[in-house]
Amino acid sequence: MTESEDVVEEAKFAGPVVDFVRVSKEYQLSGKTVKALDDVTFEIRSNQLVVFLGPSGAGKTTILNLIAGLEKPSSGDVRVLGLDLVGADENSLSTFRCGNVGFIFQSYNLVSTLTARENVELMMELAGWSDASRNEKLSAELVNQVGLSDRADHLPSQLSGGEQQRVAIARALANDPQLILADEPTGNLDTKTGSEIIALLNDLKTKRSKTVIITTHDERIVEMADTVHRIEKGKLADTKREP
Repeated sequence: MTESEDVVEEAKFAGPVVDFVRVSKEYQLSGKTVKALDDVTFEIRSNQLVVFLGPSGAGKTTILNLIAGLEKPSSGDVRVLGLDLVGADENSLSTFRCGNVGFIFQSYNLVSTLTARENVELMMELAGWSDASRNEKLSAELVNQVGLSDRADHLPSQLSGGEQQRVAIARALANDPQLILADEPTGNLDTKTGSEIIALLNDLKTKRSKTVIITTHDERIVEMADTVHRIEKGKLADTKREP
């Protein structure tokens, strides 16, 4: 086990899962500097469901990208599961993501040429799980757990939006991550289907003991959150925690 893996393993038992300290992120757009995040500090503990709430362009998705190590801050410190993401190289970040992070996107991001089960199985292969028979069995189990056993061999184009999002949730669990990141996961769904997806997201915390971080405008998700961070113009405007 490498030193980085050691730190991540120990972080399961102590310390914040996510720790942002005075984090800012700037982009260059048409020759102008745009500040997506401005001096943001917060921490997230294990087995919590945390929501980032705010208007489009407030900086919510940037926060998820920084937590996943897909981007680095312009200034400040970001630690996730004990790993310093600012100082980590790209190989370390890729290994970190494959082993510890599951993604759920508003647009599902499924591979169009793979079946529901194969989309889940692909994530296992990317995480370095080389036992094909084990991967096939586990991917079928995950698809079944999100209620799609009869749709496991269907392509994304043959599935409804809600079914595709269920596949995305199963895929996010494929590498058994500690951390689930969901970016507007009900944004493209009708009210009834959205409620079904919300129940599955809540199960990730209550039944699987995952730490779940969600960006959303959906008040139903806000109501079940342990902590709600409101973001406005790149700043942390308000934080509410359940007692």
